[in-house]
Amino acid sequence: MDDRTLAERRFDELVAARRAQGRKTYGRGLDHNDNFCWKMMALEEALDMGQYLMAHIVRLEAEIAGRA
Repeated sequence: MDDRTLAERRFDELVAARRAQGRKTYGRGLDHNDNFCWKMMALEEALDMGQYLMAHIVRLEAEIAGRA
């Protein structure tokens, strides 16, 4: 029996989809032995996320302003 919540199932699906995309892009899974600066890569991803969130906020603000 799957006792995960709906939120957990949806999160797990997103993780699986991103993992599959990574394998498609790089031809293999994530390997801790790769010569990447993992901290810098994580920071770059966090910065991208901030930009995406700001774009969404600006869009919502524009929609709300358009309704007023």
